[in-house]
Amino acid sequence: MVETKWNDAKEKFLKWAKLKKKEGTYEMYANSLKIMDRRFRAYTLNEIVPDMVDAHVEERLVPKKCPVCKKVYADSKAQCPKCKVDTVNSVTNATVNREIASIKRLCSWATEQKPPLLERNLIEKVELLPEPKARTRWLTEEEMERLLSECNLPYLKMGVTIALETGLREHGCFTLKWRGEIDDTGIHKEVKAGKLVHIPLTKTLKTALDEYKKSSVVISQYVIPDPKNPSAPCPFPKTAWQLALKRAKIEDFRFHDLRHTFATHFLLRGGKIENLQHILGHSDIQQTMKYAHIVDEYKRNDMEKFEEGRKK
Repeated sequence: MVETKWNDAKEKFLKWAKLKKKEGTYEMYANSLKIMDRRFRAYTLNEIVPDMVDAHVEERLVPKKCPVCKKVYADSKAQCPKCKVDTVNSVTNATVNREIASIKRLCSWATEQKPPLLERNLIEKVELLPEPKARTRWLTEEEMERLLSECNLPYLKMGVTIALETGLREHGCFTLKWRGEIDDTGIHKEVKAGKLVHIPLTKTLKTALDEYKKSSVVISQYVIPDPKNPSAPCPFPKTAWQLALKRAKIEDFRFHDLRHTFATHFLLRGGKIENLQHILGHSDIQQTMKYAHIVDEYKRNDMEKFEEGRKK
């Protein structure tokens, strides 16, 4: 029987993923497997069974946090004694699902090696947790202006501007390079699943990029370099982002929702759904059609307001 230690398999798998997978996928694997180290590092791959993964999942879902003060309780407390509100899971099902997917991929990869590092993947049928239906949250014109005005860090404001003007995901915005990815015709960026998108530059974005480049005090291949290491892309400034949202009085909003904001306003301003599909890098236009439904609902609401105004 093949007996490969967890750490040995993990290191080889991550080395492979770094070479073969996109940076975002590699980081997901690395972060997820690091979290799972505590439970699995004492085992060999052939000892890992579904019950062990289930136990990891249960443990991850025990801590609760207060949605108001954000305090985390390790004892599954049902209510925050300070705020008197019900607590919620401190870790989302989506986060745990990434961990499940990562260990399942590690084990399936191990069986594919020659010679195999694992004879049989015993956890391949472990199911993912249910997740809420995909949400589509987007900003109004006025909210966009408020958010941009509250981005105190220049590089955060630049990242937000790129997202609002292109629909690029967070990773795409903060890894964008001057050479090879930006020219007079637009942005040419490899995105999710290795797909290459071509996005024409708006005047707003071109002006913002030019001004940002002129004001930059460091030389880097990246539009938004790491302030501490200009040779690397800037890590997402999570704290500054959350503070900007708070000052702008915008709730229930993620950076990824800037992509939804771009797509929605693209259609509201008369853009064609087929062009939006190519800009967003969607392989199937059905992925893009959700924005058309949002716009239709938005227009219906406006027509209802129009009708109500007539009655008055």
